[in-house]
Amino acid sequence: MHDMDVGSEELTAFASAIQNSSALKSSLQTLHLRSVNVDPAMWALPLAAFASLSGLQAVDLSYNTLARHGCHVQALLTQCSTSLTSVNLEQCDLGAIEKHVVAGLTACAEAGRLQRLSVADNVFTRGFLGAFMQIMAGLDLHMLNLRFVCEQDSNDRSTALEFDKLVVRHLHLDFSTLILDTTFLASMVKAVAHPACVLETLEMPSMRHPADASLMELMTQVATYGRIRRLNLRGLSHVPLWGWESILYRGIKQCAVLEWTVRDAFAAQCIALLQTAHAPALKEMHMSVESSSESSSSRIVSQAQEWRQALAVALPRLTKLEFVAID
Repeated sequence: MHDMDVGSEELTAFASAIQNSSALKSSLQTLHLRSVNVDPAMWALPLAAFASLSGLQAVDLSYNTLARHGCHVQALLTQCSTSLTSVNLEQCDLGAIEKHVVAGLTACAEAGRLQRLSVADNVFTRGFLGAFMQIMAGLDLHMLNLRFVCEQDSNDRSTALEFDKLVVRHLHLDFSTLILDTTFLASMVKAVAHPACVLETLEMPSMRHPADASLMELMTQVATYGRIRRLNLRGLSHVPLWGWESILYRGIKQCAVLEWTVRDAFAAQCIALLQTAHAPALKEMHMSVESSSESSSSRIVSQAQEWRQALAVALPRLTKLEFVAID
Protein backbone atom coordinates (compact mmCIF):
# COMPACT_ATOMS: atom_id res chain seq x y z
CA MET A 1 0.00 0.00 0.00
CA HIS A 2 1.98 2.99 -1.21
CA ASP A 3 1.59 6.02 -3.49
CA MET A 4 -2.16 5.40 -3.41
CA ASP A 5 -5.25 7.56 -3.08
CA VAL A 6 -6.57 5.50 -0.19
CA GLY A 7 -9.70 6.89 1.40
CA SER A 8 -9.96 7.48 5.11
CA GLU A 9 -12.46 4.61 5.32
CA GLU A 10 -9.96 2.12 3.88
CA LEU A 11 -7.16 3.28 6.17
CA THR A 12 -9.45 3.14 9.20
CA ALA A 13 -10.66 -0.33 8.21
CA PHE A 14 -7.07 -1.53 7.88
CA ALA A 15 -6.22 -0.17 11.32
CA SER A 16 -9.33 -1.76 12.83
CA ALA A 17 -8.44 -5.11 11.28
CA ILE A 18 -5.06 -4.98 12.99
CA GLN A 19 -6.56 -4.03 16.34
CA ASN A 20 -9.12 -6.84 16.16
CA SER A 21 -6.76 -9.60 15.05
CA SER A 22 -4.24 -11.15 17.43
CA ALA A 23 -2.82 -13.10 14.48
CA LEU A 24 -2.05 -9.90 12.56
CA LYS A 25 -0.55 -8.28 15.63
CA SER A 26 1.96 -11.09 16.01
CA SER A 27 2.62 -11.96 12.36
CA LEU A 28 2.65 -8.68 10.39
CA GLN A 29 6.32 -7.81 9.91
CA THR A 30 6.44 -5.19 7.15
CA LEU A 31 4.42 -2.04 6.49
CA HIS A 32 4.99 -0.04 3.31
CA LEU A 33 2.73 3.02 3.50
CA ARG A 34 4.68 5.52 1.43
CA SER A 35 2.70 8.57 0.30
CA VAL A 36 -0.75 7.36 1.27
CA ASN A 37 -2.85 10.34 0.30
CA VAL A 38 -5.24 10.84 3.19
CA ASP A 39 -5.97 13.83 5.40
CA PRO A 40 -3.02 14.08 7.83
CA ALA A 41 -5.50 14.16 10.71
CA MET A 42 -6.50 10.56 9.89
CA TRP A 43 -3.18 9.02 10.97
CA ALA A 44 -3.91 8.80 14.71
CA LEU A 45 -5.84 5.50 14.64
CA PRO A 46 -3.53 3.73 12.14
CA LEU A 47 -0.39 4.73 14.05
CA ALA A 48 -1.91 3.49 17.30
CA ALA A 49 -2.72 0.19 15.61
CA PHE A 50 0.77 -0.15 14.13
CA ALA A 51 2.28 0.32 17.59
CA SER A 52 0.52 -2.90 18.66
CA LEU A 53 2.38 -5.01 16.07
CA SER A 54 4.72 -7.04 18.25
CA GLY A 55 6.62 -8.51 15.31
CA LEU A 56 6.96 -5.36 13.18
CA GLN A 57 10.41 -5.29 11.59
CA ALA A 58 10.15 -2.69 8.82
CA VAL A 59 7.94 0.39 8.55
CA ASP A 60 7.91 2.92 5.71
CA LEU A 61 5.77 5.99 6.39
CA SER A 62 7.66 8.30 4.03
CA TYR A 63 5.91 11.20 2.32
CA ASN A 64 3.07 11.28 4.82
CA THR A 65 2.56 14.34 7.02
CA LEU A 66 2.85 13.18 10.63
CA ALA A 67 3.35 16.58 12.28
CA ARG A 68 0.18 16.22 14.39
CA HIS A 69 1.00 12.78 15.71
CA GLY A 70 4.16 13.00 17.77
CA CYS A 71 2.86 10.84 20.61
CA HIS A 72 1.77 8.12 18.22
CA VAL A 73 5.07 8.15 16.31
CA GLN A 74 6.91 7.88 19.64
CA ALA A 75 4.67 5.00 20.72
CA LEU A 76 5.25 3.17 17.44
CA LEU A 77 9.03 3.48 17.68
CA THR A 78 9.11 2.69 21.40
CA GLN A 79 6.67 -0.22 21.54
CA CYS A 80 8.15 -1.87 18.44
CA SER A 81 11.77 -1.07 19.29
CA THR A 82 12.68 -4.66 20.13
CA SER A 83 11.68 -5.86 16.65
CA LEU A 84 12.20 -2.87 14.32
CA THR A 85 15.18 -3.15 11.97
CA SER A 86 14.13 -0.61 9.30
CA VAL A 87 12.40 2.77 9.70
CA ASN A 88 11.69 5.24 6.88
CA LEU A 89 10.36 8.65 7.94
CA GLU A 90 11.48 10.60 4.89
CA GLN A 91 9.60 13.85 4.31
CA CYS A 92 7.18 13.32 7.20
CA ASP A 93 7.34 16.88 8.59
CA LEU A 94 9.12 15.64 11.69
CA GLY A 95 10.32 19.09 12.72
CA ALA A 96 7.10 19.68 14.64
CA ILE A 97 7.49 16.49 16.72
CA GLU A 98 11.22 16.43 17.38
CA LYS A 99 11.08 15.49 21.07
CA HIS A 100 8.88 12.49 20.27
CA VAL A 101 11.22 11.34 17.49
CA VAL A 102 14.20 11.62 19.86
CA ALA A 103 12.39 9.56 22.51
CA GLY A 104 11.37 6.90 20.00
CA LEU A 105 14.81 6.62 18.42
CA THR A 106 16.41 6.47 21.86
CA ALA A 107 14.28 3.41 22.59
CA CYS A 108 15.37 1.86 19.28
CA ALA A 109 19.01 2.54 20.11
CA GLU A 110 18.65 0.91 23.52
CA ALA A 111 17.03 -2.15 21.92
CA GLY A 112 19.92 -2.39 19.46
CA ARG A 113 17.97 -3.91 16.56
CA LEU A 114 17.73 -0.97 14.15
CA GLN A 115 19.77 -1.40 10.95
CA ARG A 116 18.27 1.04 8.44
CA LEU A 117 17.01 4.55 9.17
CA SER A 118 15.88 7.42 6.95
CA VAL A 119 14.83 10.84 8.17
CA ALA A 120 15.67 12.40 4.80
CA ASP A 121 14.09 15.61 3.55
CA ASN A 122 13.03 16.95 6.94
CA VAL A 123 13.83 20.31 8.55
CA PHE A 124 15.14 20.13 12.11
CA THR A 125 16.36 22.45 14.83
CA ARG A 126 20.00 22.36 15.79
CA GLY A 127 19.11 21.02 19.21
CA PHE A 128 17.44 18.01 17.62
CA LEU A 129 20.36 17.39 15.25
CA GLY A 130 22.79 17.42 18.17
CA ALA A 131 20.69 14.88 20.09
CA PHE A 132 20.08 12.81 16.96
CA MET A 133 23.79 12.43 16.17
CA GLN A 134 24.45 11.35 19.75
CA ILE A 135 21.81 8.63 19.35
CA MET A 136 23.30 7.53 16.02
CA ALA A 137 26.73 7.19 17.64
CA GLY A 138 25.33 4.35 19.75
CA LEU A 139 23.93 2.34 16.84
CA ASP A 140 25.39 -0.17 14.39
CA LEU A 141 23.61 0.68 11.13
CA HIS A 142 23.63 -0.75 7.66
CA MET A 143 22.22 2.48 6.19
CA LEU A 144 21.58 6.02 7.40
CA ASN A 145 19.78 8.36 5.01
CA LEU A 146 20.12 12.09 5.75
CA ARG A 147 19.57 13.36 2.21
CA PHE A 148 18.19 16.90 2.07
CA VAL A 149 18.14 17.18 5.86
CA CYS A 150 18.18 20.90 6.62
CA GLU A 151 18.76 22.94 9.73
CA GLN A 152 15.90 25.23 10.66
CA ASP A 153 18.16 28.14 11.57
CA SER A 154 21.54 27.84 9.86
CA ASN A 155 22.86 30.76 11.92
CA ASP A 156 22.32 28.96 15.23
CA ARG A 157 25.61 27.44 16.39
CA SER A 158 24.69 27.03 20.05
CA THR A 159 24.90 23.23 19.84
CA ALA A 160 27.89 21.45 18.35
CA LEU A 161 27.09 18.40 16.21
CA GLU A 162 29.56 16.19 18.02
CA PHE A 163 30.05 12.43 17.93
CA ASP A 164 33.16 10.28 18.31
CA LYS A 165 32.01 7.39 16.18
CA LEU A 166 29.36 6.58 13.61
CA VAL A 167 29.11 2.88 12.85
CA VAL A 168 27.28 2.87 9.53
CA ARG A 169 28.05 1.13 6.26
CA HIS A 170 26.12 3.32 3.86
CA LEU A 171 25.81 7.04 4.68
CA HIS A 172 23.77 9.37 2.47
CA LEU A 173 24.27 13.11 3.01
CA ASP A 174 23.19 14.27 -0.45
CA PHE A 175 22.49 18.02 -0.48
CA SER A 176 22.16 18.13 3.30
CA THR A 177 23.15 21.30 5.13
CA LEU A 178 24.96 19.07 7.62
CA ILE A 179 28.04 19.02 5.40
CA LEU A 180 28.22 22.81 5.63
CA ASP A 181 28.66 22.59 9.39
CA THR A 182 32.26 22.57 10.61
CA THR A 183 31.45 20.71 13.84
CA PHE A 184 29.70 17.97 11.88
CA LEU A 185 32.64 17.61 9.48
CA ALA A 186 35.07 17.54 12.40
CA SER A 187 33.03 14.76 13.99
CA MET A 188 32.99 12.88 10.68
CA VAL A 189 36.79 13.01 10.66
CA LYS A 190 36.84 11.37 14.11
CA ALA A 191 34.22 8.82 13.07
CA VAL A 192 36.14 7.74 9.95
CA ALA A 193 39.34 7.49 12.01
CA HIS A 194 37.62 5.43 14.72
CA PRO A 195 38.60 1.72 14.88
CA ALA A 196 34.90 0.80 14.68
CA CYS A 197 34.43 2.54 11.30
CA VAL A 198 32.91 0.25 8.65
CA LEU A 199 31.94 2.90 6.10
CA GLU A 200 31.53 1.58 2.54
CA THR A 201 29.35 4.27 0.93
CA LEU A 202 29.77 8.01 1.39
CA GLU A 203 27.38 10.12 -0.65
CA MET A 204 27.77 13.87 -0.08
CA PRO A 205 27.11 15.77 -3.32
CA SER A 206 26.37 19.43 -2.74
CA MET A 207 25.47 22.59 -4.62
CA ARG A 208 27.10 24.63 -1.86
CA HIS A 209 30.70 24.61 -0.72
CA PRO A 210 31.61 23.47 2.80
CA ALA A 211 34.43 25.23 4.63
CA ASP A 212 37.62 24.31 2.79
CA ALA A 213 39.74 23.35 5.80
CA SER A 214 37.06 21.11 7.34
CA LEU A 215 36.26 19.40 4.06
CA MET A 216 39.91 18.80 3.25
CA GLU A 217 40.50 17.27 6.67
CA LEU A 218 37.64 14.86 6.02
CA MET A 219 38.88 14.00 2.52
CA THR A 220 42.35 13.33 3.90
CA GLN A 221 40.90 10.99 6.52
CA VAL A 222 38.74 9.23 3.91
CA ALA A 223 41.88 8.70 1.82
CA THR A 224 43.76 7.30 4.82
CA TYR A 225 40.82 5.00 5.64
CA GLY A 226 40.90 3.64 2.09
CA ARG A 227 37.93 1.26 2.33
CA ILE A 228 35.17 3.31 0.68
CA ARG A 229 33.46 1.35 -2.10
CA ARG A 230 31.14 4.11 -3.33
CA LEU A 231 32.20 7.76 -3.12
CA ASN A 232 30.08 10.65 -4.39
CA LEU A 233 31.57 14.14 -4.17
CA ARG A 234 29.67 15.78 -7.01
CA GLY A 235 29.48 19.55 -6.92
CA LEU A 236 32.56 20.01 -4.73
CA SER A 237 34.56 21.63 -7.51
CA HIS A 238 36.45 23.97 -5.18
CA VAL A 239 38.58 21.10 -3.86
CA PRO A 240 42.23 21.87 -4.68
CA LEU A 241 44.33 19.50 -6.76
CA TRP A 242 46.20 18.14 -3.74
CA GLY A 243 42.87 17.05 -2.27
CA TRP A 244 42.12 14.93 -5.32
CA GLU A 245 45.69 13.60 -5.30
CA SER A 246 45.13 12.32 -1.77
CA ILE A 247 41.87 10.61 -2.70
CA LEU A 248 43.13 9.12 -5.97
CA TYR A 249 46.42 7.82 -4.62
CA ARG A 250 45.19 6.34 -1.34
CA GLY A 251 41.43 6.53 -1.06
CA ILE A 252 40.03 4.48 -3.95
CA LYS A 253 41.82 1.15 -3.57
CA GLN A 254 38.51 -0.60 -2.90
CA CYS A 255 36.25 1.94 -4.63
CA ALA A 256 33.86 0.53 -7.25
CA VAL A 257 31.92 3.74 -7.97
CA LEU A 258 33.41 7.25 -8.02
CA GLU A 259 31.44 10.44 -8.74
CA TRP A 260 33.18 13.80 -8.53
CA THR A 261 33.41 17.33 -9.90
CA VAL A 262 36.68 19.09 -10.74
CA ARG A 263 37.60 22.45 -12.16
CA ASP A 264 38.63 22.44 -15.81
CA ALA A 265 42.13 23.60 -14.84
CA PHE A 266 42.66 20.30 -12.98
CA ALA A 267 40.84 17.91 -15.32
CA ALA A 268 43.79 16.71 -17.40
CA GLN A 269 45.97 16.33 -14.29
CA CYS A 270 43.27 14.32 -12.54
CA ILE A 271 42.98 12.00 -15.54
CA ALA A 272 46.75 11.53 -15.44
CA LEU A 273 46.57 10.76 -11.72
CA LEU A 274 43.86 8.18 -12.35
CA GLN A 275 46.04 6.41 -14.88
CA THR A 276 48.71 5.82 -12.24
CA ALA A 277 46.36 5.29 -9.30
CA HIS A 278 45.88 1.85 -7.78
CA ALA A 279 42.14 1.38 -8.32
CA PRO A 280 41.64 -2.29 -9.20
CA ALA A 281 37.97 -2.33 -8.12
CA LEU A 282 36.81 0.78 -10.00
CA LYS A 283 33.90 -0.10 -12.32
CA GLU A 284 31.92 3.12 -12.68
CA MET A 285 32.97 6.76 -12.78
CA HIS A 286 31.13 10.00 -13.34
CA MET A 287 33.36 13.04 -13.69
CA SER A 288 31.80 16.47 -14.00
CA VAL A 289 34.19 19.14 -15.21
CA GLU A 290 33.30 22.70 -14.27
CA SER A 291 34.17 24.87 -17.24
CA SER A 292 35.35 28.45 -16.87
CA SER A 293 34.17 29.55 -20.32
CA GLU A 294 32.29 28.42 -23.42
CA SER A 295 35.54 27.55 -25.16
CA SER A 296 36.61 25.54 -22.12
CA SER A 297 33.36 23.57 -22.26
CA SER A 298 33.93 22.74 -25.93
CA ARG A 299 37.49 21.64 -25.19
CA ILE A 300 36.30 19.32 -22.44
CA VAL A 301 33.82 17.66 -24.78
CA SER A 302 36.50 17.17 -27.45
CA GLN A 303 38.97 15.72 -24.93
CA ALA A 304 36.49 13.31 -23.38
CA GLN A 305 37.11 10.59 -25.99
CA GLU A 306 40.85 10.81 -25.48
CA TRP A 307 40.37 10.51 -21.73
CA ARG A 308 38.11 7.48 -22.18
CA GLN A 309 40.73 5.70 -24.26
CA ALA A 310 43.48 6.43 -21.76
CA LEU A 311 41.44 5.22 -18.79
CA ALA A 312 40.26 2.10 -20.65
CA VAL A 313 43.89 0.99 -20.82
CA ALA A 314 44.80 2.00 -17.27
CA LEU A 315 41.59 0.74 -15.62
CA PRO A 316 40.41 -2.35 -17.52
CA ARG A 317 37.54 -3.08 -15.10
CA LEU A 318 36.00 0.34 -15.75
CA THR A 319 32.75 -0.47 -17.57
CA LYS A 320 30.80 2.78 -17.16
CA LEU A 321 32.43 6.15 -17.72
CA GLU A 322 30.74 9.54 -18.00
CA PHE A 323 32.26 12.95 -18.62
CA VAL A 324 30.01 15.98 -18.30
CA ALA A 325 30.96 19.61 -18.87
CA ILE A 326 29.06 21.97 -16.58
CA ASP A 327 28.96 25.75 -16.62
